[in-house]
Amino acid sequence: MKTAIVTGASSGLGKQFALKLAEDKDIEKVWLIDVSREGIEELAKTFPDKMAEAVAIDLTSPDDMEKLKKKLEDESPEIAVLVNCAGFGHIGMFAEAPIKRLTGMIDLNLKALVELTHMTVAYMKNGSVIYNISSLNAYVPAPSTAVYSATKAGVAAFSQALFKELEVKGIHVIAVSPGPMDTQFMKTATDGASSSMPGSVDPADVVALAIKDAKAKKIVSAYGGATKFNMFMASILTKKTLMGMIK
Repeated sequence: MKTAIVTGASSGLGKQFALKLAEDKDIEKVWLIDVSREGIEELAKTFPDKMAEAVAIDLTSPDDMEKLKKKLEDESPEIAVLVNCAGFGHIGMFAEAPIKRLTGMIDLNLKALVELTHMTVAYMKNGSVIYNISSLNAYVPAPSTAVYSATKAGVAAFSQALFKELEVKGIHVIAVSPGPMDTQFMKTATDGASSSMPGSVDPADVVALAIKDAKAKKIVSAYGGATKFNMFMASILTKKTLMGMIK
């Protein structure tokens, strides 16, 4: 049974990926993974033509990851799509941020992504796709987002190297690298102090382009002129000049 697995599926970009994959006739089942059961159970009800399953686990919990590993072993699904979307950000000066929040961000944004990918790749076949959610911050590491930027740079580098490793098996890996989006990201990153950023785009549009880019075998998907311009500038400027402009 061809299965899609989407983490962070209860809202934002993850939810939009799940909704788009529900339209794919080749996908027979969708695992909606999130730490909160409420949002994914409601989402599962909107998939009348799919076998949607709400899988409430904490991707940073060793016990929960063992349960997920056991579920994979028991069901042995053919994983056609993996979307590593779970993550969060923190905006604030590094020295003033709670260290547990920063290390928790590393655990979810990067460590859990690597662990889940390693856990699931054995169930993939020729034609499978892995979407790893990176960020514009991977290429433009803005001050006040030091650790978040580091995690997303790690995701981008991991994705590009893994793309080459898995290419021979016909498994495609793409790093989705959006700029500001109309999601709950800012509210979480600022502890409720801000809810949006200027120039935020619709996450559904980011997903549509990511799927199109994956079909075209691109290894990076960046939505919008502003995001592409910033990534281009980051590629031609010295890091010191870039940091000065951002500040």
